[in-house]
Amino acid sequence: MGCRWAGPMRGRTGPGWIPAEWAAGGPGWATGLGRKAGPGRWLELDRGGVPVQPANGGAPSLLKCHEEERSALLELKRSLKEGPEYCYYKFFSPGDYKKLESWKPEDGQEGGNCCTWRGVQCDRHSGHVISLNLGNACLYGSINSSSSLLRLVHLENLELTANKISFSPMPPEISNLSRLTVLDLSKNVLTGEIPSSLGNLTRLSYLALSYNYLTGQIPSFLGNFYELSQLYLDNNQFTGQIPSSFCNLTPLSRLYLSQNQLTGQIPPFFGALTQLSELGLNDNRLTGQIPSLLGNLSQLSLLNLSLNQLTGQIPSSLGNLTRISTINLWHNQLTGEIPDSLITLQQLKSLYLSSNKLTGPIPSQLGSLIHLENLDLSWNGFHGPVPSSISHLSNLTYLNLSVNNLSGDLHLVMFSGLKRLKILGLSFNDFSLLLEPNANESYPTALGSRFGFMQVT
Repeated sequence: MGCRWAGPMRGRTGPGWIPAEWAAGGPGWATGLGRKAGPGRWLELDRGGVPVQPANGGAPSLLKCHEEERSALLELKRSLKEGPEYCYYKFFSPGDYKKLESWKPEDGQEGGNCCTWRGVQCDRHSGHVISLNLGNACLYGSINSSSSLLRLVHLENLELTANKISFSPMPPEISNLSRLTVLDLSKNVLTGEIPSSLGNLTRLSYLALSYNYLTGQIPSFLGNFYELSQLYLDNNQFTGQIPSSFCNLTPLSRLYLSQNQLTGQIPPFFGALTQLSELGLNDNRLTGQIPSLLGNLSQLSLLNLSLNQLTGQIPSSLGNLTRISTINLWHNQLTGEIPDSLITLQQLKSLYLSSNKLTGPIPSQLGSLIHLENLDLSWNGFHGPVPSSISHLSNLTYLNLSVNNLSGDLHLVMFSGLKRLKILGLSFNDFSLLLEPNANESYPTALGSRFGFMQVT
């Protein structure tokens, strides 16, 4: 299908949630692009309901939920088990697995009003249930075609992340929830393929299905979600290529397709998704070159293409990513030298280029990246001396230059000003390490230093 280079926004925005984790690194470090699921944009009502001012000017009363929706929620509660043994995370508080305690069936009492229940929000005008937030609630059970959840047709926000709820497979009746703008089913037990009926949820601005067991190809109809700003499909078992229809998703700010079995090349049209701030395609089977058009993504702060089979040179256009803080190209088959343009990225904090086939000298102006905290150039073919400008990288905590062809004299005093350095890898090179007398007190506590296979004088 052809690309809509400017998908309609129709006034909607995403939930404003920012992933809290970016795990990226070289050998022995986190290689994926992790993401911790968080709450959607709707506020949870712990108690009190929605106050409504009576027409006679008397005291406000509580808006009552609709009986059919209250019954559906109570039926949902009966179908689920709740307890610490079902918690997704190892560490939890008692409040995590007691979210359903306030869901009581008594009529004529506050407990019978579902608008006051934890995790439930009602529309202040109609009284319909519009948000259900049961994320990280230590729940166990299954959702199938007959589940009462699918009768809550006024839902706009549904978050069930980080439970042990089975969708085997995802019921096609999910299309009943056509008003949804936020759908988070991540970190559960979703199996099978994404049903075509999900394509009816065209109002979605936030879709998270990550950390499940979904299979098959990523459906092309997701490219029809023109209001989508955040899409998380990482940590599943998807195969095939990235759908060409994704060229329509111009509002996208965060896209995670990492840790699947995707093949083919990185589509050049990604360069037209200029709102992207985070792009995670790592740990797949992607081939071909890194598209130079990625340099058009002026909002990009995180780029992870590690653990693929990418070839060719690192595009110099990546030097246009002036807001980038993390570049991870670890474990590919990239060749050539580090582009000089990367040394101009003043916001860069983490650069992982290890386990490639890169050659040439380490750029002498590397020390101008003053915000750099993590630098991994190991397992390449870099030659020549270690640039003295590295001594200017005062924020470095991790530096790995191991397994290269670096040569010359390396004065250990070069690292004496790197007070934050914790891990230093220099082994398997050809340089001579020079130790200045009585200088030990000025060295950082690089507890992980590895000096094997070097001449120390």
